[in-house]
Amino acid sequence: MRAAALEAEARASWTPLVVIALAQLLLVFNLATLKVSVDAIAESLGTSASAVKTAIVLHFLVVAAVIMLGARMTERFGGRRVFRATAATMGVAMMLMAFARDAGTMILAQTIAGLASAALIPTSVMMISDHYSGSQQSRALGWLGGVQAIGIVPAFLVAGYLAASVQWRVTFALLAAFSAALFVSTVRLRGADARATIDVDAVGFVLAASAMLLIGVGADRVAYWGDPRRRAPSRRRIPSATCRAGFRSSRGSRCRT
Repeated sequence: MRAAALEAEARASWTPLVVIALAQLLLVFNLATLKVSVDAIAESLGTSASAVKTAIVLHFLVVAAVIMLGARMTERFGGRRVFRATAATMGVAMMLMAFARDAGTMILAQTIAGLASAALIPTSVMMISDHYSGSQQSRALGWLGGVQAIGIVPAFLVAGYLAASVQWRVTFALLAAFSAALFVSTVRLRGADARATIDVDAVGFVLAASAMLLIGVGADRVAYWGDPRRRAPSRRRIPSATCRAGFRSSRGSRCRT
């Protein structure tokens, strides 16, 4: 039995790992394109750079808020089915980015991309466990953990080059095509399409997700809290007669001329 297990481990192909790793690169390229094209996107959509940065922050907030639900959905429906759904969802989000005409569409696209990322991250780990075992599984998890870090530099270089030499919309159109290729490549993946019924604490999820979103948005908009004018020092003018007497206000008041 031990020999059969070793033989099965040796026969495991690395092709599924390549497909899963490419999905991680898709996430990296999406955010890299946003970050290197902030000014170009803002000018094209007729909005401010802060709106683009808000879309980036919202993407991360959605991932943080929904990732636990994504893990539960992966357990419920199976890794392969969720992987295919997330590849298709990312394709829709990238197409929305490519054809966006205002800031609202951009924020909607990144919200959808955040939802897909929240499901894809735990699904990738589950797919590794479905395809590999033993020392091969350890190596696959190591590569999966490092692929995003490895892809950061090429992502910024490629996205920056395309945004500067062509247009940022072309990059997102290519990412949409890349998502379609990933969807097709899921035929290389295996795994159960359905698992046991999983109970989800809907109330707890809504409360936790809402808290994360509100805290994140509040921290992102901290510069707009309160009215800065109320904190401005008083600049009251004092009568010129008092000035002639040599008096000055302790609060920085100026003499009236």
